[in-house]
Amino acid sequence: MPNRRVLVGTPAYNGTAEVHYINSLLYSDRLCLKNGIDLHPIWLSYDGLIQRCRNDLLAMAVKDQFDDLVFIDADITWDPPQLLKLLQYPVDVVGGTYRKKTDAEEIYTVKAGNPNLPRDPSTGLMVVDGLGTGFLRVSRKAMLAVWDQAEPYQDQRGETRWVFDVRPINGKVWGEDTIFCMKLAECGFPVHLDPAITCGHIGIKKFEGNFGKYLSRLQGQ
Repeated sequence: MPNRRVLVGTPAYNGTAEVHYINSLLYSDRLCLKNGIDLHPIWLSYDGLIQRCRNDLLAMAVKDQFDDLVFIDADITWDPPQLLKLLQYPVDVVGGTYRKKTDAEEIYTVKAGNPNLPRDPSTGLMVVDGLGTGFLRVSRKAMLAVWDQAEPYQDQRGETRWVFDVRPINGKVWGEDTIFCMKLAECGFPVHLDPAITCGHIGIKKFEGNFGKYLSRLQGQ
């Protein structure tokens, strides 16, 4: 019987999800069940405020006492063992990255001061300043830490908290995912990246890459 409950939180603005995402989720569910993990996918649709949507998903995970919350966007595809891998790391916040939807240049959803980040020799993980929340796992301990410090507000589902936000900092607009990572770090939870996980990002085509090779090129410059 599963002994760990994981909410997979997916914002789906127009009520749809890519078939690649559905295929990855289906086989991830089977794999996780074999390893004692019960996945509960939740899709929130028709909300034009992405920060509010993510706040609602976080509220569900907190109030329903899930062990972990994994944010996965509806246009992301991954290999099922990669999700299991995130859940097995002995850290509270960890994710993989994915290429942005552009052919103009190769860019990934990682915020870091420089490419020469040390790796934990036991896990191979890097600590970064921020990650896109398209493929990010957060433990219950980390969820509660940011939840307890956030401003409460009311919506149609009752009381929730304003954790995710979009606002200017030092003259630049920060997205809700970067601000979330900043709040996690302030609460003592560093954001870890598995550089071996590069998800597919579906747009007018499937945007693919290899973050590890990309990082090696940056380090060599």
